[in-house]
Amino acid sequence: MGVCLRLNLNVNSSKYPEALRRVSYLDMDTKKRFVYLTNIFTVSAITIADIYKQRWQVEIFFRWIKQHLRVNYHHLRWWLEFKS
Repeated sequence: MGVCLRLNLNVNSSKYPEALRRVSYLDMDTKKRFVYLTNIFTVSAITIADIYKQRWQVEIFFRWIKQHLRVNYHHLRWWLEFKS
């Protein structure tokens, strides 16, 4: 289930003018609730949750690479750009 909202906060000395969508997701395996704010309104809430779950797996992978292979961010970025 998603909720449309607008932020009324100071962000970089200006208000964020765009509408945001609040998506709440309960992971049945871990019984943890995740709440995401997104500006994507064209896909379902479960798709948003899947996108963030996959993105988190990528972040975990990059952290593992940096910790175990002693590769810094700039080298990793260069390698990814070289591969594409």
